[in-house]
Amino acid sequence: MSSKLVDFDWPDTQDVRSHRVTLLLAHRENRELLAEWIREETPHIPLVPDEEASFPVAEDGGDVSFGSTDSGTNRFDSDDSDTNLFDSDGDADFPRGDICIIDQRMVARHREWVLAQKRAANREFYPVLLVHSDDERQLKQWLWSLVDEAIAAPIRLPVFERRLNNLLERRRLSVAHAREFRTAEHQYRALFEASNDAIVVFDPIRDVIQESNRRATELLGYSRTQLKQLSPASLFSTDTERYRAFVEATLDTGRGWTDDLVVTRRDGTEIVTEVSVSVIEFDDSPRLVASIRNVTERHSQKLELERRRDELDELHSINRTLRKTTQAVARASCRSELEQKVCEQLANSDRYEFAWIGTADEESGEIVPRTVAGDAPEYLDSVTIRADDTPTGRGPAGTALRKGVVSIVQETQTDPAYEPWRHLATRYGVDAVAGVPIRHDDETYGVLTIYANEPNAFGEKERNVLADLGVTVGHAINALRAHRDAKRFEEAVEHAGHAIYIASGDGTIEYVNSAFEESTGYTREEVVGCHHSVLRTGEDNPSFHTELWESVSTGDTWQDETTGRRKDGRRQHIDQTVAPISTIGDEENYIVAVRMDITDERRRQQQLQTLHRVLRHNIRNELNVIRGYLDIVDEETPEGTAESAMSKIRSSTEELLQTSRQARRIEQTFVRSDDASESPSKQSFSSVVRAHCDLVRTRFSEATVEWSVPECGAAVDAEFGTALNEILTNAVRHNDSAAPTVICEASVENADATVTQAVVSVRDDGPGIPVHERRVLREGEETPLLHGSGLGLWLVNWILTELGGEVCIDDNDPRGTVVTMRLPLYDD
Repeated sequence: MSSKLVDFDWPDTQDVRSHRVTLLLAHRENRELLAEWIREETPHIPLVPDEEASFPVAEDGGDVSFGSTDSGTNRFDSDDSDTNLFDSDGDADFPRGDICIIDQRMVARHREWVLAQKRAANREFYPVLLVHSDDERQLKQWLWSLVDEAIAAPIRLPVFERRLNNLLERRRLSVAHAREFRTAEHQYRALFEASNDAIVVFDPIRDVIQESNRRATELLGYSRTQLKQLSPASLFSTDTERYRAFVEATLDTGRGWTDDLVVTRRDGTEIVTEVSVSVIEFDDSPRLVASIRNVTERHSQKLELERRRDELDELHSINRTLRKTTQAVARASCRSELEQKVCEQLANSDRYEFAWIGTADEESGEIVPRTVAGDAPEYLDSVTIRADDTPTGRGPAGTALRKGVVSIVQETQTDPAYEPWRHLATRYGVDAVAGVPIRHDDETYGVLTIYANEPNAFGEKERNVLADLGVTVGHAINALRAHRDAKRFEEAVEHAGHAIYIASGDGTIEYVNSAFEESTGYTREEVVGCHHSVLRTGEDNPSFHTELWESVSTGDTWQDETTGRRKDGRRQHIDQTVAPISTIGDEENYIVAVRMDITDERRRQQQLQTLHRVLRHNIRNELNVIRGYLDIVDEETPEGTAESAMSKIRSSTEELLQTSRQARRIEQTFVRSDDASESPSKQSFSSVVRAHCDLVRTRFSEATVEWSVPECGAAVDAEFGTALNEILTNAVRHNDSAAPTVICEASVENADATVTQAVVSVRDDGPGIPVHERRVLREGEETPLLHGSGLGLWLVNWILTELGGEVCIDDNDPRGTVVTMRLPLYDD
């Protein structure tokens, strides 16, 4: 007979293929036959109880037999008659084995032994195979609580072998699972013991603690034995209701639950714990696993955080009120509006009832309200508040104004300082009052008084915030006053008749008034941020500006005449006063410059001097010549003399007429330039030079006039043409040659990196301009001993100077004069 061998996982001392098979069969022959078959046909080991100790003699024909069928298949045969029956007194000596094969009679007699083996197997499967001769349906019900399989006799060996192997495989699997369970149990037990949290397992139905770890004994102060004797509720003796609600919620939902509960330790001390409970099912009964962590310190921190949060919420409420108040302060345009908004914001907040701002009356000593909000008007109509050290001056308002610090009465009904107004405090529901001085630097502008309807409404933080509010309001009042003063000053400076600019210590222009724009031609946008040297001509003595800054840096005011340059390049004569200024809190010094344009005065002075000289000297001399020659005619001079005299008279008369015409041109030129409504016109530089050279050549046909001028896109003031025409005309008219030659040469050069200028030279071959005429132009004024003979050169000089240029006179080689004019060019 063959059978399939199956590998089993058994202890090392036993063959993995073999199992121990306990044979509890009442019939000896069948028992021996089955044992022999197991030894020979299977790898298993049969275990047969000691016959003398355990097997009584069975009756013949009443056992389960092992024989052969007609088909030749081996089988056990069962007989109802017993020949040897086991005696139950020998149960203790039965070998247990890995499986038990038992018949009906042995089961009936050794039922308790079989039950004991089942229980001893614990989590392992201990199989019992019943050999019976009855119909399985007729087997008693209690048998199935002991046996796992049943096989009818006579036994068919192939069926028997399969049943045997199946039961042993189930046995092997159960042993493996039990081993894994024991390993896992050991691991979980290690984790259970190693947990940093106290763990307690309790039965909520019986209200007993079943298990606890080491940390639980340390935290709670009880031994494990003592804990098993306690009700879980006793651990939460001061928090029992919350504990029971906690357990009920966990059982109802079947889900884990966490809450903070107060635990009473064995020594009576209480700690705040975080209890996390999970539900597990054990033997169809719920168990609760509670993890208990000491969070007393964390709870204290939480309470502290909550306390601080409440403080912060209160402070936030204060700050929100004061922020709105500060915003109202920032938007106010005058002091009365500022104070009204402050009082309204405070009175409209949830924290305060009403507020007012007052100042001390110097004559009466009483604090007089300036602004009120809320119920303040009715309240103030019934009280007298003073600023001196008298009973009605020792309240919050008087103390704050007198001492310059925040003064608070936290309880108006008990504080002696509020005795004079206690009856009114009761009527208006005032429980706390704060007086806040309104200050800036050393100046006090008044007192802000705030009323609250709760005692102790003004904490230390609020006191500090209110102090800051008083400083903020004081600063705002001071800023409004400074703004008002600055506005007045700005209006005064803006409408001043003289050009004014303010520059920083390094000379950067930071402000100019309207008169400055009109005087210099620069707009504010163009000149602010530039160095004030943009206004210079460069003609002043190098020491001039050094002396100016040395004088101003010592705090002195400097005043003198200087020259300046307009945006369009025109030169100005300036009577300038420069003074140092400083601003509070600013380390940088500033200067203010007042510029009075005296160009017209200086020019008219020169014009008057010149006209005076012309009228007093030139015309008088020419008239004397006329008178002298007329005398000669009257004295009956010889023949021909009268004609010569008349020629002289005509020449002198022509000179007077020419002088008159030049004076007229001067008048026309400068009267036109004084018209501020007309902007100086610009003309092409090249065209102006060619046009006037061609004009003079046409007027004086006997003269040779030559010129050279570059083609460029630059322009000059149209008045330059008048000056050029005067120079060209003089070069021809005052030339003593029968065929005068005049050469005009024009060029363009860069005066500096930003200014391009024209250079025009006029050369003639005449007698030249006398030295004293040149000196008069160079010195810029005429004296009784130093004067010129005509207006032409003065006209040229005035025009070039006005245009920001200059004129130079030199000798021509070998004879004649070279007049060189330089003036600014502009983009055409």
